[in-house]
Amino acid sequence: SNLVASYLLEIGESGLEKCLRENKSLARGVYVFRGKIAKQNIAERFGLDYKDIFSSL
Repeated sequence: SNLVASYLLEIGESGLEKCLRENKSLARGVYVFRGKIAKQNIAERFGLDYKDIFSSL
């Protein structure tokens, strides 16, 4: 869709971490970041390490 294409262009131009810091909606859609689960409920359900994405940026 056009929304996905605009995100991909933004990430390509600015880099992933900068886009995630500046675009909270995009960051909230991330489930895994740097090898850690970014959604607490999923990490707890499967017994995996959780790390809030905003503390990882």
